[in-house]
Amino acid sequence: MLTAARRLALPASELVAQNGVFFESFYGRQVSCNPLALDREIAQQHPELPRYWSVTSERQRVPEGAVPVLVGGPEWHAARRSARLLVVNDWLRYGFRRRRGQVVLQTWHGTMLKHLALGRPGVGIRTRIAIRRESRRWSLLLSQNPHATEQFRSSYAYRGEILETGYPRTDRLARAVVAEGRHPIAVRTARSVLGIPAEAHVLVYAPTWRDGGVTVIDELNVQRLAEELGEDWVVVARGHTRTHSFGTYGSASARVIDASTHDDVNDVILAADLLVTDYSSIMFDAAVAQVPMLFFVPDLPAYRDRERGFTFDFEREAPGPLLTTRAELVTLAHDWAEHGANAAWAVASAPAAEAWRERFTPHDDGHAAERVVAALVERGALSS
Repeated sequence: MLTAARRLALPASELVAQNGVFFESFYGRQVSCNPLALDREIAQQHPELPRYWSVTSERQRVPEGAVPVLVGGPEWHAARRSARLLVVNDWLRYGFRRRRGQVVLQTWHGTMLKHLALGRPGVGIRTRIAIRRESRRWSLLLSQNPHATEQFRSSYAYRGEILETGYPRTDRLARAVVAEGRHPIAVRTARSVLGIPAEAHVLVYAPTWRDGGVTVIDELNVQRLAEELGEDWVVVARGHTRTHSFGTYGSASARVIDASTHDDVNDVILAADLLVTDYSSIMFDAAVAQVPMLFFVPDLPAYRDRERGFTFDFEREAPGPLLTTRAELVTLAHDWAEHGANAAWAVASAPAAEAWRERFTPHDDGHAAERVVAALVERGALSS
């Protein structure tokens, strides 16, 4: 075993094993998403492989057996350079160049409602060049469904191989669904982790970020929402990773929980009785868990026509009501609390919700991680 002094004396390249696996989620800000789900499967099937996790803080916890490497540090660069397989869910940065024999699996982090990359309005020439350069760094691209596959082709001008397997991060959600809905044990476990009383009604608010935004997105005002819902409800707010530096959702309390930095979004989804979002891709994962959804979209015309625009007819196909006032939302939440799945709005939304699942979650059956790892082994990216 190396002593601390001996370790400090060695160059980073000698502290990093060759042909390991490098994981990064949201630029190292979280240990989460598809990379985390694939880490679990790889560790189970190939425990002999060294695993390195990109982190931005030494306080972040990485999976058992994995080694944390600080973003931008010498060991981080060495681990990324020497890895046989890189599993990432966003851009690679720092002038990365894929070496011969190295495989980069770009898992991305959600099916897209809004346009991204080359599909965004008004993309300048320098950005277009950067987007095309980035997509050439990927060996394989992971897709949740046919719509995502089509959008990745056009939005990133990607011509490489796409693995349309479903999302590994939804495996836990799919396995939690039983004939009667989500398994009660899965719900209780998620609520316990988040500190939510088992008997509470739970509303999750998970908005996406805005281009040029400098504040937390809180169009609902979660503190007021909790007051208006009443003492039987807990509101869980989940901000996008790009808004974490802008602050929090107010003072923590027993009835308002800020879960923005909680690593596993599956806990948030499984804990929810109702999920409220605007344009976030969480709507596709929540569909896997069959969580009823409401869409709070007072800025819909501006977002649709001036900011990002949509990749399909969201207003026609949304799997739940589109709302513009907090009062509307509170009324529908109380209706659900009284009638559950028999609430008028839930019954009216059921056909659209089923069509949504058929279109956007056809592969999310609880075994996506297994399929991805099998594909990596077949392509020689994983071997002892």
